[in-house]
Amino acid sequence: MTELPPLDVWVTDECPACARTLKVLDSCECLRAVVSVCVRRLGDPRERPPLSVVGGPAVVFQGKIISLGTPDCVDLFKRIMLITRSRAEMEDDG
Repeated sequence: MTELPPLDVWVTDECPACARTLKVLDSCECLRAVVSVCVRRLGDPRERPPLSVVGGPAVVFQGKIISLGTPDCVDLFKRIMLITRSRAEMEDDG
């Protein structure tokens, strides 16, 4: 498998759901085995979230939001695998 782009997790410091999301992602071994997680801070002037990200927690993969709120580890893993497989098949076809 080729190296996957990172999973961007957009959070704020004062958000309880953001803290839960980071805890879930930290403990999600199947996910961490295939993708790195990059924590990004909303409101940090050095960060530029995608226009579709208006609050946290938002999980973004390859530029698209794939989860809002606290995600389920297995569902998130399956979604990333599906996106990756679909894109690989499109590249092979074309």
